[in-house]
Amino acid sequence: MSVPSKPPTIVTEVAIERGADHRLRGYSVFEELAGTATMTELSILAVTGRRLAPELTRVVDDVAGVMAVADPRVWPLKIARLVATSGGFVAGWCAGQLCLEGGRVGPWNCGAAAALLVELREEVARREGGGAERASAVRDAVTARLSGGRPLAGFGVPIRPVDERVEALGRLLERRGRSRLPHFALVREVEAVTRPEKGFGPNIGAGAAAALLDLGFAPAEIGALATVLTTETFVANAWEGALQRAESLAALPVECVRYEGRGARATASGPARAADERPGAERVRVSSGSPWEPVVGYSRAIRVGRVVHVAGTTGTGTDGKVVSDDAAEQARAALAKIAAALAEAGASLSDVVRTRLYVTDSADCDAVGRAHGAVFGEIRPACTLVVVAALIDPAMRVEIEADAIAPE
Repeated sequence: MSVPSKPPTIVTEVAIERGADHRLRGYSVFEELAGTATMTELSILAVTGRRLAPELTRVVDDVAGVMAVADPRVWPLKIARLVATSGGFVAGWCAGQLCLEGGRVGPWNCGAAAALLVELREEVARREGGGAERASAVRDAVTARLSGGRPLAGFGVPIRPVDERVEALGRLLERRGRSRLPHFALVREVEAVTRPEKGFGPNIGAGAAAALLDLGFAPAEIGALATVLTTETFVANAWEGALQRAESLAALPVECVRYEGRGARATASGPARAADERPGAERVRVSSGSPWEPVVGYSRAIRVGRVVHVAGTTGTGTDGKVVSDDAAEQARAALAKIAAALAEAGASLSDVVRTRLYVTDSADCDAVGRAHGAVFGEIRPACTLVVVAALIDPAMRVEIEADAIAPE
């Protein structure tokens, strides 16, 4: 491969450092932005390279305010909380953001709603130019789109008939004299067609998109800007999730997880296994973060070649306490931790070829066995179930080991 004689140049319009001053999108950070620009202004500047007049920036503040709905039951906010429970605040916030781009749900979809409104406005204008009355032109444009199987991005409200955020935004725009501007007015015209005929109206995606289009933003900018404007909802959930570290989220029950992938192996190949564990094969360690690992000298799991060994795993939470007095619940929690360790090692439950179960009471064998069968009923690894006198903590009633052979 030839080496270029001159390094490539990447042109940026974002920022440049100049001695004692810095510039963002051409503005002096210390002389023009610091002490005057709000977080909303900086967000707009970062995405578009433009600064709006203060009265127009307040319209963007209105949009951000009505979108500050942080209910953790709503996807993808629940993803931020779930990941933060085990991975911490930054991991949770990042996980929530990763779910957004290209999604049909969430603030990024405001960009798709904006593109729809631009297209509908052009189509309505074309029909009006052909002699159709305004109401008929809107109805025909909407009907043609729906009959062609094309969705109306930004329309449709789950669970409830009306999106209260759209109504709140409408009242704010009315007070600012902006509710009858072209795109927000078009949203109401489309609603006049969809609500009586189809039973649905706009959601905040269409409302926010319309308000931002009427400020002169492009659809692509609107998707990015809406995502930035709602970041506080992810911050709130990730931060609270990291603080609470709820056991019910940290030890997600295995019955809540569905594996999708290749089928299970019927058996493990002895020669292949030996080759994968040959001397010199790379060793990959998986840690649970337990303070006992460096003291005792062990790993939660270790991978050598394609072979993965998961150490004895108990049904404890992140605080080190057992999740329940019930042996079956402890088994399910242990299996969930094994699944997480396998995933980190590049394997999955369907790759497991042997398990070993240790119980402290023979009366628990049936319940623990059924918990094991709920996970491995179709995988059918070799399995050993042993009754032992005790585990390291008297509250622990079951411990499980697993061996797996990861995909090539």
